[in-house]
Amino acid sequence: MPGRVYETVAADGRGGDARRNAVRARTLLLSGLLLAVTLHAFHAMAVVVIVPVLAADLDGRALYGAVFSAYLLASLVGLIAAGDRVDRRGPRRPLAEGLVVFALGLTGSALAPTMPSLIAARVLEGLGGGAVSAVLTATVNREYAASDRPRILAMMSAAWVLPGLVAPPVAAWIAETYGWRWVFLGVLPLVGVSAGLTLPSLASTAPVAGVRSTARAGLAVQLVAGFGLLLLALERLPALSAVVAFTVGLLVGARALTGIVPVGDRRPAVTTRFLLVFVFFGADTFLPLALTDARHASLFTAGALMTTGALSWSFGAFVQARWATRLAPARVATMGLALVAAGIVGEIVALEPSVPLWVAFVGWSAAGIGMGLVYNATGVVAMAATPSGREGETSTALGVADALGFALAAGAGGAVLAWSERMGGTTALALSIVWSVMVVVCLAACCAGRAMRGGRADAPFEASVVSLPS
Repeated sequence: MPGRVYETVAADGRGGDARRNAVRARTLLLSGLLLAVTLHAFHAMAVVVIVPVLAADLDGRALYGAVFSAYLLASLVGLIAAGDRVDRRGPRRPLAEGLVVFALGLTGSALAPTMPSLIAARVLEGLGGGAVSAVLTATVNREYAASDRPRILAMMSAAWVLPGLVAPPVAAWIAETYGWRWVFLGVLPLVGVSAGLTLPSLASTAPVAGVRSTARAGLAVQLVAGFGLLLLALERLPALSAVVAFTVGLLVGARALTGIVPVGDRRPAVTTRFLLVFVFFGADTFLPLALTDARHASLFTAGALMTTGALSWSFGAFVQARWATRLAPARVATMGLALVAAGIVGEIVALEPSVPLWVAFVGWSAAGIGMGLVYNATGVVAMAATPSGREGETSTALGVADALGFALAAGAGGAVLAWSERMGGTTALALSIVWSVMVVVCLAACCAGRAMRGGRADAPFEASVVSLPS
């Protein structure tokens, strides 16, 4: 029942008390949603910065990529299961369960004595974080009128700005001063406050009658099993057993994916989103390692580079919102992907010790702007084509694109790093290979973007979904 909070205020005839109560309820709900976004933003950006430190501390360099892949593959199960339940039962219970599981995962990560145990805790984080992510966008579509959604989603995007400024340097400072475990523990209080603000405001939300999402937890399990097997096989290639495992994993994962990604006008946007995330985070995930290992820079400098990318992403999202009624999504996608590709080329160049580090900052600024442009265009096209009552389905599909793209990029990059280490190669060489592949994939993303609905120059989209992946 989209727009329930606002429409109830307008229709209520009982006077000032009811109106004030409704205003208070929507204020608390919005505060909780924004805090949840801030929670995920801080967590995501902080973990990327500290992984080089915790991998060295736990003697787990070979599992560098698995720290991200475990979280993201598990988040797929949380995303799909929660998206299904939001459409059938409403968002309150899935949100509560997601926050609890996420908190348990944070605690496990902070206390992990070994790299495998930390990865197991990251699985819990992923299950909870995926559920929360699925609920957020669906809640905006269910609880706010259509005319108010762009403003609310823009505010959710703005909630990434402060974490983008403070999370990388603060995480680097905490890790170097007190230890990386305190970074995980520091996120825990935000979980409780977010639950206290959001859950009471969702107490009276009713599910949409007769609606069942096509996404099922069984598909999520198949998806994770298939692509998880694929990622494990990557580290063993070219052995025959690894080739077989890779093929089986690809077939199982792809079959499950076709049952999750919606058909029609939403599919090209979701496909573009997947390729975009794969490309961007295939570089972003390994930037701190590149600076600290290949360029021998400090962890604080690596954090500053991550901050640069986050802020430029927000700027790109702002520009996209201003262009929303003037440029078609396909044109925005082409410009944005060109910037992303140019930025990654800049990072490849910056791996050379003789190149000034400012080249890396300029390159990642360009990539961030391009990401902000394209990411939000895919969101608005997908949501604009969503039938009423299927918000959880579309939110789930976009979340799957985010999580799977990130997971495959991190896993593939980690596999190349492991190969390079076994062969006596350098980190710079391995990352040059990974990032060159990402530049090529940008071309495939451009082709998918051309198929998005409203892709002609005379058919611009009318509203902007401004958000970032959790």
